[in-house]
Amino acid sequence: MEDPIAVLAKERFGIEYLFPLQRMAIAGVLDGAESEEPVRQMVFFPTGFGKSLCFQLPALLAPGPSLVVYPLLALMNDQRRSLEKRGIPCAVFRGGMENAERERGIRALREGSIKIAITNPECLCSPGLARLVDTLEVFHLAIDEAHCVSEWGESFRPAYLKLGECIRRIKPRVVSAFTATASPQVGEAIARYLFGDSGCSLITADMDKPNIRYSIEPSVSPRHSLIKLVNVLPRPLIVFDRSRPGVRLLCEFLRARGIQEVKFYHAGLSREEKEAVEDWFMKSENGILVSTCAYGIHTIGPALFRAPLGGGLYPRVRSGGPGWEDSPGRAYKGRMEGRVPAKIVHGAPGAGKGRPGYPCRLSNRCLKPGRPGSAGTKKSLPGVRENHGLPTGEPSLPYGRRARLALFGLRCLRRERRGRSRGACRASSFLRG
Repeated sequence: MEDPIAVLAKERFGIEYLFPLQRMAIAGVLDGAESEEPVRQMVFFPTGFGKSLCFQLPALLAPGPSLVVYPLLALMNDQRRSLEKRGIPCAVFRGGMENAERERGIRALREGSIKIAITNPECLCSPGLARLVDTLEVFHLAIDEAHCVSEWGESFRPAYLKLGECIRRIKPRVVSAFTATASPQVGEAIARYLFGDSGCSLITADMDKPNIRYSIEPSVSPRHSLIKLVNVLPRPLIVFDRSRPGVRLLCEFLRARGIQEVKFYHAGLSREEKEAVEDWFMKSENGILVSTCAYGIHTIGPALFRAPLGGGLYPRVRSGGPGWEDSPGRAYKGRMEGRVPAKIVHGAPGAGKGRPGYPCRLSNRCLKPGRPGSAGTKKSLPGVRENHGLPTGEPSLPYGRRARLALFGLRCLRRERRGRSRGACRASSFLRG
């Protein structure tokens, strides 16, 4: 007798073999059709393990519609394209939609012509969509990237904290929380906010990610290193930066260096602009996308990061920031096979202290004894009282006292020519011997 789950996985998703833990998560969803009690489960699988299959495949076998909640528009569009590529229609509910468009999607879900709906927490909690969803008998409510419930809900997206209320209102037979990033504290917060005192089952795999290969590129001029790396890393390529002005400036910087197939992406773009950039990048074979974390989850393309010291090319590379280590896998997923290269451009200690666009900086604070990056001098160079940005494209030099003093000397010589500082003259004289 043929296994209907294995047959469906092969015919609709092109997957020859399901992992045992995937089968366990899928069985947990399908058990909701016969269980007397509602099924509540948390699924913690590493990036690339196949979490999406655990709610997409049972949605085709379930007796009712499945509703999937994503945190980002880029994620929603990525999943929509993935499903449509496999011939699986879906409805997408997002902000700015007309009521008639929403009602058409709800009608298709009620009739069974569409089995999967995609939305985000804000839309699910909005009165317009809530009124329509309440008329459906939702079988499975899946919350992907569930760590956002704790990490984002407690800070700037309070709609995540209302998902528990939505669950009680919708009353789905099955609720699943999926994530690849959950410390024990985050896992407890997810269970508390989503399930309250009702309890849930936990399915977890080894969170080690041997397919992700990290490497650090030491640099005192991250922009110089960026140019070098974008010319040797495979394309398409994603370059992450921490801010909206930062991605725009880096995009302009790359174009000024002769790289024309480059665009930027952040949450401040309009919906039409986001969709245009996403479509361009999905079709591009040689493109570079400079983005904030708004495009950094579960999308495609190799990844290049910048660490916080030195101006940082990715905001989540920081102490105590759960989740950043998954982003290379998420960024690379779907287009490349084998090991995922994740380059982290690590600037000199003390760098990154200035306005956007000048990622490499040195100051007298770098040379104070006892500080990280101290050159071992007993006092700072005289006359140097503020950060001084190096020219963009300044070549990388090794760390050390001589290299640091030489970089200071270059700046001091420029100050001497302008006649601004007596201390700069003394520093340049010291370097000249």
